[in-house]
Amino acid sequence: MTKDLPRNQNNTANCVCCGTRSCCPLGKLSTTARTAIQPLIRKTRFQRDDVLLDEGMLSPTMKVIQLGWVFELRMGREGRSRPMGVAGRGDPLGLTGFFDQPNIVSAVAVTSGRLCEIDISDLRRESLSFPEMCRLLHSEAVRLVNKMASWSEAMRVRGAVNQLAYALLLLSEARDSAVIELPTHTALAELLGSTRETVVRSLSVLAKEGSICRQEHRNCLIVKDTLLARMRHSSCG
Repeated sequence: MTKDLPRNQNNTANCVCCGTRSCCPLGKLSTTARTAIQPLIRKTRFQRDDVLLDEGMLSPTMKVIQLGWVFELRMGREGRSRPMGVAGRGDPLGLTGFFDQPNIVSAVAVTSGRLCEIDISDLRRESLSFPEMCRLLHSEAVRLVNKMASWSEAMRVRGAVNQLAYALLLLSEARDSAVIELPTHTALAELLGSTRETVVRSLSVLAKEGSICRQEHRNCLIVKDTLLARMRHSSCG
């Protein structure tokens, strides 16, 4: 469950100054459209393990992640929920609600973070005045399908180290930064269908190769060219 910021803090979005604007679907709107919807957007925060979305439910709001990592999970035929990918900075949750369709995944926070939230009813009403909003949200839906396909690719890479390397590349792309905050070892293991011990060993291998550089806390520098070179070499072996 997301939590509104305390009343002594301003919980109204300021899209002009937002660092997520370049990758936020609403931040890409024209100045006129963005100005119209900005008062309707609420800033909220979430904690690790908060459920932000329920699979199969019609979402009444669309949430855009500003900071933090969120697992997107899908219920298997046997009743077990598994991570299908990771949502991060600029990714919308509950977008299918705009098209009157239920959520195709659940969303559970892997870290604490912040997001912006707007009612689907407000989005629909404003889209009547700004047709660009419909076009943009359609494009965003296609982008999310493409992102999920990329995570599917990661699960099919051979070898635990290469799977982790692929996942780190995708996390770096999602953050649009070479420096990322790593999810916990347990979370990475769950994402890759592996074990915590395997993740720890794989991170150690990548660090020794110079593919990553561990920093303070859980921050990690992703050396993209070195990671890609490793994976190309492995695929030729």
